[in-house]
Amino acid sequence: MDKQTNAILNQKYVTKASTFRPKFNAEKVYQTLIDILREKFKDKLNRNGTKGIILTDKYRHIVGQIACWYANDERFLGDLRKGILLRGGVGTGKTKILEALQETINKVEGRIILLIHTRDLQDLYMNQDREEIERHRTRNLEFIDDLGVENVEVKYFGNVIEPFNDIFDYRYRHGLQTVITTNLPPSEIKETYGDRIASRFRETLNDLILDGEDLRK
Repeated sequence: MDKQTNAILNQKYVTKASTFRPKFNAEKVYQTLIDILREKFKDKLNRNGTKGIILTDKYRHIVGQIACWYANDERFLGDLRKGILLRGGVGTGKTKILEALQETINKVEGRIILLIHTRDLQDLYMNQDREEIERHRTRNLEFIDDLGVENVEVKYFGNVIEPFNDIFDYRYRHGLQTVITTNLPPSEIKETYGDRIASRFRETLNDLILDGEDLRK
């Protein structure tokens, strides 16, 4: 393990490993995540004109924490029993990290974790695709991308439905872990989804903030 990886992962112990998930080698998970992210960004130009973005220490720290969380490693600076809320500005790479974690889980466990965008989740409810809705409600681990860009309410034959609230409420009540990305700060989450959802976010999600410039520019 190189010194940089060691510095990123070697944080103080905060929580004990969760008994609900297996443990993995956090260093290998971290390196896999970084390698996948480099591949995803390989066509991006740096300011100096070279290919591939420069992964800052802050970015690497967030990736390291997500690696520790998934690996069920006690160096995670949060609660390993909870899911993750990854939030930050537009274009900071939140979706890329979620996709990289998705691929990493497949490499480490051979397990496929599906990722759904909130607009696609909205469409499932508008089309009343009950089989797919049930899959997203009941998965042990669910990835939901870009919370806040969808319509909070949809109508189906005159009935008002709140797709995300319905999914998250079910998962909350059944103790299922969820990983969510969003551009919204806590105040806007509360304003958009209500006090109950905001309170349950605090109870069940580790809040990770990914600051930085828009990588899409």
